[in-house]
Amino acid sequence: MAHSATASDDLIQVAADGLARAADEHLDQPVARYPGWRVREVVLHTGSVHRRVASLVHARAREPNQREDWRGRVTDDALLGWFRDGVSELLGALAAPADVAVWYFGGLAPVDAWRQRMVHETVIHRWDVESASGRPATIPTGVAISGLHEAVGLNLVGLLTDPPLEEGLTLHLATTDAEAGSWLVHRSGRLELGEGEAPTGPAGCTIRGSAADLWLWTIGRRPLPDLEVSGARDAVEELTARIDALDTPAY
Repeated sequence: MAHSATASDDLIQVAADGLARAADEHLDQPVARYPGWRVREVVLHTGSVHRRVASLVHARAREPNQREDWRGRVTDDALLGWFRDGVSELLGALAAPADVAVWYFGGLAPVDAWRQRMVHETVIHRWDVESASGRPATIPTGVAISGLHEAVGLNLVGLLTDPPLEEGLTLHLATTDAEAGSWLVHRSGRLELGEGEAPTGPAGCTIRGSAADLWLWTIGRRPLPDLEVSGARDAVEELTARIDALDTPAY
């Protein structure tokens, strides 16, 4: 589900504000998704991603740029102010005309592609920080659906098919929310969207849950027992292990 530019910018700002509030006085709290990381590292990582995207859009870059390494350069006392400044830089850059095309994961795409990516980036790291420091805020269903769509295309297809988990395995993800979505991922990597029929037989598996829980599972933040699984459970448990083994970002 794509959001309008204004709505997406608001989502980024709200998520960033929530992240900063949760991080305040909790910088030393460990973050479950990233072994060895504390809240401090999540703030630094998210802020550096914001700055990288802002720089890329400002430059109208047609090739990937390098993310600046801020480790050791921002004190704890200055960290949240630095983070908020980066959010302002990002939103300023995203105000570029809609027809501006910049590099985006191997090709060129409108600025709005980065806007949607930054919604997901900021919302999920708010969730990381809030989970470390207390109770995470509810992820809006529309954001979860668009995040799930991104995660299926960018990560899940590859993890399911390379190497193949099970001969002929077809995975069906079905949300149980009012704004329901459905994804059918075939062993070949072919992806079907919409109300695809659930796969049948020993190589078929369906996973059901709220859009937020499904998204959190696809990015290693929700355990499989929190979801309803029918079919080839062994293959899904192996897929979950592959998701959980995805590398922690460099910083």
